[in-house]
Amino acid sequence: MPKVFDVYALKYLDVTLSSADAIEDDELFETVQCAAKENAAAYCAATPYVPTRANFIVYARDGAGKTVGFAAWQEWEGEAFIGLGWVAPERRREGIYTRLFLLVQVRATHRGLKAVCCQVDADNKASVAAHDALSQRSVIFYETSLSSSSGVHS
Repeated sequence: MPKVFDVYALKYLDVTLSSADAIEDDELFETVQCAAKENAAAYCAATPYVPTRANFIVYARDGAGKTVGFAAWQEWEGEAFIGLGWVAPERRREGIYTRLFLLVQVRATHRGLKAVCCQVDADNKASVAAHDALSQRSVIFYETSLSSSSGVHS
């Protein structure tokens, strides 16, 4: 069982925010997988995020124990890279993702990492606004699909 960092667990509104070094909880992993599929279908089908149980994770659960938000991340070149963040539609605009992001910052700082970054699709206006509100520096990232339908032939 992964160590759950109780020192990082905190209450916000009616949810408990927690952190773990791996996703071993089945309900949480299923929620992450479903959110990844929804995200790929809506925004980034060319390079979908594929969650694994080895990801670091911060998550929010309501009083009934239901996962209402998470940020799955990994270490990459000295930085914490959030591969996928999600908040249940009925819980959006309550500041839950902001708290999850800040918890990733705390975890990353304690691990000696130099930054927290993520990739946000420009069409995902809600996510762009959330990250702008977190005062993240915006970087332009371009992507070209190399699938057989892209017109590139070998």
